[in-house]
Amino acid sequence: MNTQQDKYAEVQSKLREGLELLNRSSDQDNANLSIALIKLHGALEDFLRLEIARAAPHLRARVEDAKQSNWRDLISYAKQYRILSETDAGIITRANGQRQEVAHGGNYSGSREELLRYAEFVQRQVGPGESLQDLRYGGQPSSPSAPASQEPPTSSRDPRPWYRSTLFLLLVFVFLGIFFCAIGLVPYLGPLSNTLQELVGRIEIPPIATGAAESTASPVVEEAATAFATDGPFEPTSVSEAACTLVWVEYEGDLGRKNRAMVWEQIVVSQVKGSGMTHRQFFDLVVEHNPELVADDYEFKAGKTYLLPECE
Repeated sequence: MNTQQDKYAEVQSKLREGLELLNRSSDQDNANLSIALIKLHGALEDFLRLEIARAAPHLRARVEDAKQSNWRDLISYAKQYRILSETDAGIITRANGQRQEVAHGGNYSGSREELLRYAEFVQRQVGPGESLQDLRYGGQPSSPSAPASQEPPTSSRDPRPWYRSTLFLLLVFVFLGIFFCAIGLVPYLGPLSNTLQELVGRIEIPPIATGAAESTASPVVEEAATAFATDGPFEPTSVSEAACTLVWVEYEGDLGRKNRAMVWEQIVVSQVKGSGMTHRQFFDLVVEHNPELVADDYEFKAGKTYLLPECE
């Protein structure tokens, strides 16, 4: 298997194996806890190599070869390209020290609870996978002598928060569709109201206040936009910003000695607000519009002119 999708599937498989071992282990089962640590740490390592290669294509050959890049290199690259924070780097460094002890013939020296917390951290980094709900709250690890039939069943609970469930998102889309259809009908409701008043002279129909309808619905729209913004892989804009069109124009300032992450944070992010562009999309598109960046090792040079995106 050579495709990116297959490689990410291997990461999920390794993560699942580590979680299953953790589920079968007790606090005193150092052997299985050690193997679980190796599986979890290995899943995170494979994932970081894939993410760094995607964020920095010029590093692909280096990070995909374990002989050319160790954990210290991976953490450094991941911090540089905003894949890991300083706090994340500290957690991984501590876990890597424990993993090295196991790799040199020792046993895992921490507790099962500590390994559970690290498993949750790995799962947040790698993405959706097996739920840890049963491991911490719902079930007890089976003893080494217990038959397989006595192991607690896998939780079927949806691990996603309620505001990211399919039903909630469907209801939001339906409501927004009704809301905007109602807004579109407002101009026609005034003449209709006047006609009814003429036909029934004593009946006074109050004017329809479009502002009231908008003010009533605005919190719902804002809440829906906030809910969408919590979804990692997507970064939708609010309704009022959806009309932004991106154009690529020459930047007149000096970008010398800046990398793509610096240009994104210091200049571009404020210029494309409302377009839905993410930093990863910018990393790819800026190279397409400025191919000389590849030869310059993805660093902007003083005295050169570059095309950057902005809202039209």
